[in-house]
Amino acid sequence: MNKSTYVTGEEIWFKAYIYNKREKLPFEETTNLYVGLYDSIGRQLTKKIFRASKGYADGHIELDSTLNSGNYYIKASTNWMRNFKDDGAYVQNIKIYQQGESISPRISGKSDYDLQFLPEGGRLISGIKNNIGVKCVDIDGYGAKFIKGIVKDSENKLVNIIEPTASGMTSFVLEPKNGLTYSAEITFENGSVKTFPLPLSTDEGYNVNLVDRDSTNLQLTFGRGSTTKLEKAQEDLILWVSKDGLVKKLDIQFAKGEDYSLVTIDKESLFKGMNVLTLLDQHGRPILERLYFNHKTVSSGTIEISDAEILKDSIAITLKGKFDKSKHIQLSISVLPKATMAYDHDQNILSTFLLSPYLKGHIENPSYYFKEVTKSKIKELDVLLLTQGWSKYDWEELYGGPIQIEFPFERGIELFGKIQSEIKSGDKLMVYPFEDFQGSAIALHADSTEFSIKGLFPTKGQAIRLSILDDRGSIKKPKMYLSARSNMVTDRLANIPGEVRPNNWADNNVGTSQPINLFQDDEPVELDEVTVSAEKNKRRFTTPFVFENKLTKVTDKTAKMYPGVLDLLRNNGFSVIISYEPKFDRVQIKSLRNRKYPVIYIDDVRLMDLDRLLYDYPLSRLDSYYISRSGDGESGAAGGVIRIYTKESDQLEDTSAAKTPKDRILVYNTPLGFESVKSYYSPKYGTSGNTFQNFGVVHWVSSMSLRGNESKTFKVPKTDAQGITLFIEGMGKNGTLISTTLTIP
Repeated sequence: MNKSTYVTGEEIWFKAYIYNKREKLPFEETTNLYVGLYDSIGRQLTKKIFRASKGYADGHIELDSTLNSGNYYIKASTNWMRNFKDDGAYVQNIKIYQQGESISPRISGKSDYDLQFLPEGGRLISGIKNNIGVKCVDIDGYGAKFIKGIVKDSENKLVNIIEPTASGMTSFVLEPKNGLTYSAEITFENGSVKTFPLPLSTDEGYNVNLVDRDSTNLQLTFGRGSTTKLEKAQEDLILWVSKDGLVKKLDIQFAKGEDYSLVTIDKESLFKGMNVLTLLDQHGRPILERLYFNHKTVSSGTIEISDAEILKDSIAITLKGKFDKSKHIQLSISVLPKATMAYDHDQNILSTFLLSPYLKGHIENPSYYFKEVTKSKIKELDVLLLTQGWSKYDWEELYGGPIQIEFPFERGIELFGKIQSEIKSGDKLMVYPFEDFQGSAIALHADSTEFSIKGLFPTKGQAIRLSILDDRGSIKKPKMYLSARSNMVTDRLANIPGEVRPNNWADNNVGTSQPINLFQDDEPVELDEVTVSAEKNKRRFTTPFVFENKLTKVTDKTAKMYPGVLDLLRNNGFSVIISYEPKFDRVQIKSLRNRKYPVIYIDDVRLMDLDRLLYDYPLSRLDSYYISRSGDGESGAAGGVIRIYTKESDQLEDTSAAKTPKDRILVYNTPLGFESVKSYYSPKYGTSGNTFQNFGVVHWVSSMSLRGNESKTFKVPKTDAQGITLFIEGMGKNGTLISTTLTIP
């Protein structure tokens, strides 16, 4: 999304990336993307359908001016995701404020902290070394830094020191002794000192210690308690390395009388990104689990600004890719003022696809671990995974056999209808063309009044036109029931993620409070009284499939030369055979050039049955025609393309009575459809104060294609912003993921 904080009157602009986690590629199978807006308690306020193509979708959502200020959520999902207990839907917290409202940063009134101690592997085993994760949080549940920490036993002896980190997560090693308990004395930034008990140790069970030795190898040390060692002197266990249903197996052996079993794994043999390491007993029952993120094999790339030129009313920015030439990336770019406080997404494309799907509960600022990745940040991510314990997925569900497919991939919308008019032999239902639909002629039968057309892509409110065509070529308006169908459902957020942590406004020199007056006040304009009159234009024939200058108009002279349509085709390179044998088609048309059948359309509706419509059809009833002997490259048109267009009177009028056009065509404005994709436009932002600097938008680029080390230039409007920041997200055809932030002073 282009930002995370909005003001009523703005629009949410977004680019959707649909990712196949198992194949690590764009997910191309579905076209229907459902995006909804939900309130602070997870109730759905609105939901729309956006069309996805080859794993990408663009869109926008208008924010109703009646929305109250507060926390809201955006959820994006597909029908296929509903097959899974954890559907993997994208859910992002956003904040919406009313124009003119004064807002202040939230300041907690209390300073209190809590510490959690999480042994690696889940148990604190006495008599052997244990690596213990530490997680410090404040009263609001956010990570909190402490000054120092010391670990003492119940005899008040110092046994270790806990090194603090900025995130509040760290780890230390402890070898507990039987009969002793342990505690940690922590000094916090506010000067307070608190003592926290550590978990009680046991001499039963197993633990693990994962060490990321170097860029090549990963070392795992499994330990066991003394009681377990006595019960099972020599023991064979199994280590499953899994991800998204894919599994690799390693044998783990404890030699007789040994406390530890060590295994070294080549990182190249691990999965890309997240690996779930599960230790199983001889019966296949899970004992412990550890998560590990393999950075070595993650496919990513970088982008840099190679040029920024200030023009008269805009800035021309040139981006240059820095990745393999074979990689073709689709990017979206949010351009905001440098001092923005409105872009506070806790997720980016890397954390969304590579991290969050595997972790339980809300993770504070997961995108942090993929921004400017360093050795220390890799270490911080591993401590996070250490504190996670078991992965998000249920063991029985994940490996209990194939899932039951109840919700299939969707490709478009279904138009269902039931005809209530009288149906005669030879009647056809004509469904006229609209965007991405070439039209259809459906043969009707008296004993079958229902029909269904799948794979349609109408925009919301699209006018779908239908008529019944009889065997004499006359058109009449049908009576029918119509319904547009998809799998869109009203739902509610089951697990609401934590809200985005507010920015520290003091860092942005904003002060303690400010009114959000983001939009420019328009001066009232007095209009002169005018009288408008216009002539009603006559309807002019057009078609989206043929340029007008390519159409041949049927004149009185042409109609006299070629009395019937078939006579015209005979004179334009086609063989026309009329058969009176009942077992043969009555009319057969082939190209004289290659003896192939042409594709024939009438009023842009493809004809599948030529017998009744073209036989003895007078040319005088045509307005114009188009003939291409080559077929224009159209699929199945090796014998050419023929498009004939009837006169308006022939389409819409009955010779038996004078009728208006609406009496010949049924128009169904579908209430269900895809949202229209439109180009970004910037609201009329005001420039006074810091409001625009903190909450405004400079520009939004929904789609930019970049290949390898290619350069692309785009323009953004010149504003009063004191520097601009580019927030760039992207996905390549080969699965490469990109997330970067670039600043222009």
